[in-house]
Amino acid sequence: LYSDLHQEDAKAISKKLSEQNIAYRISDDSRSITVAASQVYKARMELAKEGLPGQDVVGFEKFDATTIGMSSYVQKIQYVRAIQGELTRSIQRLASVKAARVHISIPPKKVFMEEEEPPKASVILELQPGMSPSKTEVIGIANLVASAVEGLKVGQVTIVDTKGSFLHRPGDDSASNTSSSFLELQRSIESEYEKRIEEILTPVVGFGKVRAKVTAEIDPARSNTTEETYDSEKAVPKQTMKTEEIVTGSRPNPTGIPGSRSNLPGAEAQNSQVPMASSSTEKNTNNTSYAIPKKILVTEKPSGNIKRLTVAVVVDGYYTKGTLPNTADVFSPRPEAELKRLQDLVANSVGFDVERRDSITLSSLPFSNNEVLEAPVIATPWYDLKELSKNGIRNGLISLVVLMFFFLVLRPFLKWTVAADEKVGSEGSSGMFPRTVSELESAAESASLPLSRGIGSLSVFSNNQEETITVSNSEESDSKKQNEPIAPMDERAIEEDLKIKILERLQASPKKGFRVVQDWLDELETRVAEG
Repeated sequence: LYSDLHQEDAKAISKKLSEQNIAYRISDDSRSITVAASQVYKARMELAKEGLPGQDVVGFEKFDATTIGMSSYVQKIQYVRAIQGELTRSIQRLASVKAARVHISIPPKKVFMEEEEPPKASVILELQPGMSPSKTEVIGIANLVASAVEGLKVGQVTIVDTKGSFLHRPGDDSASNTSSSFLELQRSIESEYEKRIEEILTPVVGFGKVRAKVTAEIDPARSNTTEETYDSEKAVPKQTMKTEEIVTGSRPNPTGIPGSRSNLPGAEAQNSQVPMASSSTEKNTNNTSYAIPKKILVTEKPSGNIKRLTVAVVVDGYYTKGTLPNTADVFSPRPEAELKRLQDLVANSVGFDVERRDSITLSSLPFSNNEVLEAPVIATPWYDLKELSKNGIRNGLISLVVLMFFFLVLRPFLKWTVAADEKVGSEGSSGMFPRTVSELESAAESASLPLSRGIGSLSVFSNNQEETITVSNSEESDSKKQNEPIAPMDERAIEEDLKIKILERLQASPKKGFRVVQDWLDELETRVAEG
């Protein structure tokens, strides 16, 4: 009938099917409902009448039916709900996202700018089985949410999955999703390895039957190394320079007595002919430069290198039905050979390195099957804003009509009644109403009845003989009754007889009776207006 239902929709659908006496069956995860093939279309028609399954996501179509009198506060709430719904629809279009929910917090405006708080947003993603969003998709979701809300920055968006794992933390503004702190870097590496393990084992052991935890030991130090290497055996002549210098010639050979004596005045002159001496000089220079091979190696190790990995993986085993009825299934762990193959897959997925002393532990243990608890149904409060805004105009109109009826009809009638009672108290009851039929007829002919004086006229019933109210067939008896005193019991009997006769005439001529009452009301309004 339906699949991938929300919990509230599944509960409402099952209740409606029970009321319609349609047999149904709910899946173990409470997300799918099946009925007999012959009842599918009938069940869908009955559920469609009740608006089931409901649409949980509400977008800007909420404003298509705007209620008159909606306050600005309610409009703001509806606007935030519309943005959340539209963002949810957009995020659910991603291939790796099965369902999503968006929460937006927009603080109120402050008078001073330094007191204002930035908007914030939170997104929870229900991922498709065996799939996870890439880093680019996560950053795209964060930018999508930030661009849809005025004043919202990417660093104020938090994205988590249904397991509670962070996909995007507050403060992650860069596309690489790398945190500046060492702890954030360590968590990012561990989360990445855990996802790798679960992604590679889920198709083998089944969805929800594998859990992995990785502890990464990170080296926070950063180092730079420069290494120079020379190879003298591979030296080659780079430059050779050869110089040859030969000097030949003659020069004077000094003679005489050296010293100051020969330089004193009066000394004997020396021989002016100085013998010449010949000389020859030869100089050879040979200079050769050799090029020696040199290797310079510069190594830069950034912080965050993995020093060691410790991996723990647990997978579910096999279950067989119990031999006795109403007994739990029997658990059987996976064989050692299968666990060895799974461990090899894990080792290759995380880049197992023996030199780093990495360790991997993989075990097969039974998983706990916890039943899904239904969310409590919260009754709608009496002060629900939606209902108040919906019925506000109607309640106001009803109140206005009641007030108009009180001031225009009931209040003037009460004033007339009080005035009539005061008149009766001053003149007596005999002066207010006739106590005999003859008095009634004479008062009707002379229009002297209190009703005629205070409300209207009985002339409608005196147009012809058939319409004249008569209680007695004899005028003599009427005159006698007029002159005779009436006892209290006779007065009540006459009043009852008169009442019966009037009711009979009214039933015989309802239209004329209606005109009389209408005349009374018209005259009443005229006299009330005159004061």
